[in-house]
Amino acid sequence: MNDNKRRASLNFLTLKSGLDGLDRQLRNGFSPGIIHIYGPPNTGKSNFAMQLVLNAITTYDSEPIWIDTNNNFEFRRLIQMTGNNIRILRNFKYLNPINYDEFKILIENIPKIIDNKTMVLVIDPITYFYRLNVNLNNWFGLKRDLIKILGKFIGISVKNHLIIILVNQIKGHEMKLEAVCQDILELYSKYSLLFENKNGLTITLRKLRNIKLNKKFKFKISNNGLSDFSTKIGID
Repeated sequence: MNDNKRRASLNFLTLKSGLDGLDRQLRNGFSPGIIHIYGPPNTGKSNFAMQLVLNAITTYDSEPIWIDTNNNFEFRRLIQMTGNNIRILRNFKYLNPINYDEFKILIENIPKIIDNKTMVLVIDPITYFYRLNVNLNNWFGLKRDLIKILGKFIGISVKNHLIIILVNQIKGHEMKLEAVCQDILELYSKYSLLFENKNGLTITLRKLRNIKLNKKFKFKISNNGLSDFSTKIGID
């Protein structure tokens, strides 16, 4: 890493998404903390997380970590978004816990795995094992585990200047899209983004730090990643 990039990494403040309208609303990008992203399948959530990972690599020479809980990570897509320049992924770390116990051990050991070059940690999806294991007898204990994990993440993000991207699944029906354990995740997150595909792909910024919002941005997906479709299309 050259001296300029090393100084930038040590003073890491913001990470741009590559979507101009969203980045302006974020005041030049995401700062360290938890980003909660959720929405129906095939709306660009994982692509968005990949784009943040690649932006961290190219801007800060970062060494991101991706935790794939449901074995659906698309290596081909990530490589495609690099322009097939696989060399830039040489320090990308991929972890794949196979069950809930292994996931909990991995999370417990996150402080030992990351360093000041990690900058971005992705868990996709964060609630997979919760949904896989929850029943009437253990739902309270699993939620308590999630709260403990989120509390640990806040401490890690502050200490290590880390952006933690939690990709989430949804429950319910299309009239009222809700994330799994949304109340808990929204409480602990610095940012919340809803992804939808209704007459085009949109991101709705629902939370920015402690402010609740409802600002939508249209985007499109190409081989190279996500880009602006148009300017902001609505504020409620």
